[in-house]
Amino acid sequence: MEKTTVKTAPFANATLISGVLAFILSLFPWIVESLVIIPFMIVYFIVPIFAFTVGVLAVIFSFLAKNKLNKAWNKTDHTLEKMSGRWKVVVGMILGFISILVGGFIAAVFFYFTQEMKATPTEPIGESQMYFYGEEEYNEISTQTILLPDSTLLTKGHRYIRHLTGSRSNVLLKTDLNGKEIWFRPFSGKNGIIAKAADNTLLFAYMMENINVTSDNVIRIQKLSLEGDSLDSRNYKFNCDRTTIQLFKAVDQKMCLMGVGIAPDSGEFTEYSLIAIDSAGDSLWSKTYSKELTGNMQDIVVVDDGYVITGWIGKEFANDYSYHYLHIDKDGNILADNRDDEPFNFQIIETLVNEDGTIMVLGNQVNEAGSLNGLMRKMKPNGEIIWSKPFSGDGYHFTTGFIPWKGGWLVTGWTPRQTSMMTMKTQKVEAWDTWYIAILNADGELIHGFNGEKESFAAWDITAISEDRCVMTGFGGDKTNANHKYSANDIGLLFYK
Repeated sequence: MEKTTVKTAPFANATLISGVLAFILSLFPWIVESLVIIPFMIVYFIVPIFAFTVGVLAVIFSFLAKNKLNKAWNKTDHTLEKMSGRWKVVVGMILGFISILVGGFIAAVFFYFTQEMKATPTEPIGESQMYFYGEEEYNEISTQTILLPDSTLLTKGHRYIRHLTGSRSNVLLKTDLNGKEIWFRPFSGKNGIIAKAADNTLLFAYMMENINVTSDNVIRIQKLSLEGDSLDSRNYKFNCDRTTIQLFKAVDQKMCLMGVGIAPDSGEFTEYSLIAIDSAGDSLWSKTYSKELTGNMQDIVVVDDGYVITGWIGKEFANDYSYHYLHIDKDGNILADNRDDEPFNFQIIETLVNEDGTIMVLGNQVNEAGSLNGLMRKMKPNGEIIWSKPFSGDGYHFTTGFIPWKGGWLVTGWTPRQTSMMTMKTQKVEAWDTWYIAILNADGELIHGFNGEKESFAAWDITAISEDRCVMTGFGGDKTNANHKYSANDIGLLFYK
């Protein structure tokens, strides 16, 4: 008489246990109930990786158990040995496959987005020192710094009372070349831009606050001493719904050019006015162009036969804009109008002229991954492109300015950073912007790039102090910095060499 024995198949229990464990781990981001703050990376990357790994083990165990089960089912002898545990193997295998898919997907998504948030990963080179300035009751943001004839720095910014964003006004900060504050003064108006005049004075253009009308259609140019004292002023009235200053720059010792966007019909800025102004603030000539020709202008440089104005046409960050390169003569008449025939998603931010007369333009381009990277072009004065090269690698980098640097170019901007913590019901996200530097050779190829990592400082301008030293202008607040006074919205200067 045959004797029958029943045994659990080898690896059946291991398959079920590992499958259940893997499944629980894969659901951890949704079922965690700990009141202790857990690092976001643990919840959405480390635990899903464990779930994926244990799921793989469950599948391996299921195949080993299945082989044992098959052998048992086909065995005939004087003693019939039956192997149980088929349901354990099936359930464990299914849960293992689910855990591989779910855990792998969560970890992959987390890794992708964290990589997108990373700036240029290489190690920093050079030395940097950061300083912050401001007053406790205000949020203050700086966007421009110029080197003055007395070997000091003048930084322009704007500020508003904390929790009251409609209270914006201008501020000017003067420092020495080592960041020591000389004076700090508020000014009326908003959206100001500073330029050097020929007689060792300053021209400060800004939009006036008109109490009697809701529109902004008056721009004031105020002449200042190097100590910030008012010497004279001129008002420019526009018969339109509202205006905004888009550029203001000293193009030579006698003249500044101011670009003003005009909205005559209570809508978008449909016209653009270019105004030539002498060192006294008087208007020499003006030209008005349609938006079809000008769009948003960012910079202007002098060429042999006139000027080059650069910017972009279309809606910002809407994937339907292209760069714009407008060549005009010395009276503002159009010589050449260059742009991409199709939207290229390239915005020109700043422009420089080489010694040989060629033009370098720098801006931002939306790459195929949907992120921003820097792009540099070398062009002829007539707008013909010599070469065009992207840089900054993967991730999100907003380029804001560049200067000649040791035979190549030093580019700055900002990139977002983020850390996250979570509980069952809340997610605590700490996000900030940090500066980055890209060092390019003369041909626009990336040599080295790095960022400020945990430092909260968004760079919006860069100014050369000497051949091997510069200052980046921005705002932020590094609480670990001994020079930091107040909040994460203070005027910031970062000296780099």
